[in-house]
Amino acid sequence: MTPGHRTWRWLPMAYLGIVFAYLLFPLLVVVPLSFGDEDLLRFPPRAWSLRWYDAYFGDPQWMRATALSFQVAISASLLATLCGTMAALALERRRVPAAGAVRMLITAPMIVPHIFLAVGVFVLAVRFGVAGSVVTLVCAHATIALPFVVLMVGAALRQIDPTLERAARVLGASPFRAFLTATLPGLLPAIVAAAIFSFFVSFDELIIAEFLMQGRETLPMRIWADLKLQLNPTVSAVSSLLIVVTLLALGVAEWLRRRTDTHNPTSRAVLCVTRTRAFSAGDDVKSPRPEHTQAELVKRHFGRRHADESLEYPGWEHEVLRLGMQRFKPIVGAVNGVAVGQGMIYLLQLTDIRVASSSARFGLPEIAYGMGGAGGSTRLMRQIPHVAAMWLALTGEPFDAETALRYNLVNEVVAPERLMSRALEMAALIARHPPLAVRTEMEASYRAQDLSREHALSYVSNLYRLQRVAFDTRPPLSKPTAGSAENA
Repeated sequence: MTPGHRTWRWLPMAYLGIVFAYLLFPLLVVVPLSFGDEDLLRFPPRAWSLRWYDAYFGDPQWMRATALSFQVAISASLLATLCGTMAALALERRRVPAAGAVRMLITAPMIVPHIFLAVGVFVLAVRFGVAGSVVTLVCAHATIALPFVVLMVGAALRQIDPTLERAARVLGASPFRAFLTATLPGLLPAIVAAAIFSFFVSFDELIIAEFLMQGRETLPMRIWADLKLQLNPTVSAVSSLLIVVTLLALGVAEWLRRRTDTHNPTSRAVLCVTRTRAFSAGDDVKSPRPEHTQAELVKRHFGRRHADESLEYPGWEHEVLRLGMQRFKPIVGAVNGVAVGQGMIYLLQLTDIRVASSSARFGLPEIAYGMGGAGGSTRLMRQIPHVAAMWLALTGEPFDAETALRYNLVNEVVAPERLMSRALEMAALIARHPPLAVRTEMEASYRAQDLSREHALSYVSNLYRLQRVAFDTRPPLSKPTAGSAENA
């Protein structure tokens, strides 16, 4: 490598070091100032003491201002996180009229200067007689924090495959349960980060608080008043404490993120549970149908439509199956009822590991209602023996749990009260492995089914090389000892 190349190589690192030094320089000044013993700010301090920390904790005005700031910031953060998460879910997962305008309206507080917002909120507060109310300040702070929550949670939602939640829904989970098991685990780190960001947006806000609060001070108001009257070193002590609180909050957020990835099996494997009632899904052959002309039926079944309208039309379940073929996140199916018809098809097509209760039943009764083809759509004969597959498809008679276990339709049969705990144990066994390895195994297993042996070997070999490049030396491969190498 030439000297010129070495110089260009280190330039980005040097630039990064200068940026970090610029950002950290105020901390290197403020923190030592807070431990000074002089009556005025002096850097470096000539003597060291905790005088200004004692002054802060011993002053009732500072304590009241701090308590009010925490009260307002926590309330505003909870409100903004709740409303912002629901707004992000609506904007990303639902067809909202004029979604662009709604998104622009929600993010407007990021662009509009706070002085204009403060004047507007103050006029409204005076008009309705709520000026000086803590609730008014909480609502105002939640409004300015809302855009950050919507943007952060919305960005996380776009990274989560919606197929997983749809799969949970069609396998019998309620909308709330499907959200909890398939979407929330991946969304939780973004929600926590948005809540922490919202907290500090509210905690540091000064202008709106100056307009609204009458006779009461938040911590930024108290700092501003102190700076206007005198340059008191107590401010440096308060600033140092705020730096510590910020670092602790960021540390907690990172700890929660790591804990979510490590200890929550549903962050890497999804659980789909059928209920104790009989379950079938999609265009049920027994559901009442309105009268339609032949032309209307052709349009409904074969006409073009918007993607968001697909769930309202016959055949939407096949679109879910096509989406399911594109996912590479394991799904553990727990069957505690009667999975029949389209429910059985979803179970076969959208789950990778299955556990059933002793009362579970599995069947494809479509043929009894004049509709065939279920055995082909599931490629049933590739999953169970030919005679068993044809029995299900041609007779319409269901299998009980033990028969399903014998023909490898499920991995285990357990007592009903053990169903969920065993499904979680199965998910945890998957979640303990590196996510990249799990995804690669899923992709290789599914794609190789449609390849020749030679092509499958070549495809998997390329995936293996990509994994080794991505992992480098992590996770570490066990190295043989000298004795074992000689024995080999």
